[in-house]
Amino acid sequence: MIVNRLIARPALLLAAALASAAGQDANEPLPTEVMREFSEAYSIIRSNYVDDVAAADLMRNAIRGLVRGLDQHSVYLHGDDLESFNSSIDGRYGGVGLYIGPGQGAIRVISPIDDSPASAAGMIAGDFIVAIDGASTSEMEVADASGRMRGIVGTPVTLDVMRAVDKVVNQLQFVLERARINAPSVRSADAGEGFGYVRINQFLRASRTASELAEHLDELYEQNDGNLDGLILDLRSNPGGDLSTSICVSSMFLPRDLLVVADRGRTQTTEHPSDLTRCPAPRYIDSIRRVNMVVLTDRGSASASEIVAGAMQDHERASIIGETTFGKASVQKIIYLRSTEEGSALKLTAARYYTPSGRSIEGTGITPDIEVEREELSQEQIDQAREEATPALGEASATPFLPDPENDPVFRRALEELRTMNMG
Repeated sequence: MIVNRLIARPALLLAAALASAAGQDANEPLPTEVMREFSEAYSIIRSNYVDDVAAADLMRNAIRGLVRGLDQHSVYLHGDDLESFNSSIDGRYGGVGLYIGPGQGAIRVISPIDDSPASAAGMIAGDFIVAIDGASTSEMEVADASGRMRGIVGTPVTLDVMRAVDKVVNQLQFVLERARINAPSVRSADAGEGFGYVRINQFLRASRTASELAEHLDELYEQNDGNLDGLILDLRSNPGGDLSTSICVSSMFLPRDLLVVADRGRTQTTEHPSDLTRCPAPRYIDSIRRVNMVVLTDRGSASASEIVAGAMQDHERASIIGETTFGKASVQKIIYLRSTEEGSALKLTAARYYTPSGRSIEGTGITPDIEVEREELSQEQIDQAREEATPALGEASATPFLPDPENDPVFRRALEELRTMNMG
């Protein structure tokens, strides 16, 4: 009888939840056999597992499994995970400064954040983290890996990394000192020759990134007496972020009412045209929409970055230069769960997006108009960079800002392309 009661409790809860969800799809019957299977497994674990695991922990693990089975981008967030996620969206947190994603048996570095301990030490997009403080990442969730790298400012964390150099896989170890990460969103510089350079590091909330971009663009025009001969928009190692921000950014460069992106959800398709009505607008907007442009991408350019690059490419507004992008064409929606006071949310894939020409770049990325592959570092260069960067961990001056055309072939090719555009 005790076992029957143990089975009945989760079964009743599950039945209530499924009955509520079934109201949204009256044609699908309740999976009673699977409900019984779940209840029996739950009760057996509670009675037989070697350690006493709290019932709430078991149920939350079940939710994690429920979401994990959907796709690699959907995540259940609870407690510290939710707090860390909210901090990263705002652009302020303590850690090593890496955007990460799932890889094949490891955690993949999507991009390091400028002027962070990770970027100062020489970590790059495409690195694979195989262990964090000795713990293997082969079966580690992204949220768990992120939590392990966060911690008290000033404390060390050791990352074992695999990197392909000259088609040879090398194992590196980075001992990073955690720092307060106040991730910059937009930076700019005068590139000379009448050219402006703008780098968007991440797409935070539109009120921040779009506002910063408008200010930087106006400053570049003012520095050049109200006129630019060319503009470089650098989206390399930008992991993406907020969808509405990518639309605001695209709208600064495209004529009004041109399609930026279409997202197709379960029941409807929504088209997002170029429109600055709800976005900050630069004072030099008319000139900005006409200036010769190039957009720089690499394998770390993902999601919102790909929305901007795809819109610029499809409308022939700018030449895309660099590497093929990451290939993430899905939109995640944050849905806060109202049934708990502790704070939980689902980061759920709610739609897939398509470029203005109808392309889906999921898994394939955006192929640049002008392909320039990154120059892989030799092991000697990596070791030298790590030695030089170690004393400067966390210092804002550790990473140069304006790319050096001698050492950055993508930036060098961008300058050449702008010169050609102006000659024509």
